[in-house]
Amino acid sequence: MKIAIRLTGTEEQLKETMNKLDSIGQKFKRVKNGIVIYPSDKTYPEVLKPDPKTLRILESESGGYDPEKKTGRATVVCSVFGKKIRPFYVDPETRPFGGAALFALHGQGAKVTAKVSQSGTEVQIVTMKSQLKDGGRISLVRNLLWDAPIEHDLPEYLSHFRDAIDAAVEKANCPNCCKVHFAGETQYTNFCKTKTK
Repeated sequence: MKIAIRLTGTEEQLKETMNKLDSIGQKFKRVKNGIVIYPSDKTYPEVLKPDPKTLRILESESGGYDPEKKTGRATVVCSVFGKKIRPFYVDPETRPFGGAALFALHGQGAKVTAKVSQSGTEVQIVTMKSQLKDGGRISLVRNLLWDAPIEHDLPEYLSHFRDAIDAAVEKANCPNCCKVHFAGETQYTNFCKTKTK
């Protein structure tokens, strides 16, 4: 999980911003219609006016079942309402257990993790929220909502996470998984490489 800053504007505004970032040695990436900054010290660059609306939480769907170890672990990403969201990047070269899809959560989101073993299945639900504090410090607040064996009844107030839980459990049971199991509309969902003779 990383924090990113996504800036947009006119071409002239973006050039001005890039010059400011260059002047302080801040690395950035030019993307379509904007700039993305990955602040290594979790501080908003001092040459820019801090804006909480520009913060993104980067999280990936990852994991799968390892047949050799007979265990699985998988994480899916969703909104704080348990809904599918659209990934901004899907890796066509993803390897088993790697991040199949990358999501940029606008300020807040959630992840559901399932752990599968011979002793049972456990599920964890965590919400995440980015915050901008005085002095441009960026923080990520995590809130553990649920951490229990799947056999326990999910509280009614968390029932909106049911589809995400099912997807995380499915992915944790998917041998050498390289599929996207819980994402909004995207043309890519399966990148498992098949061997040809």
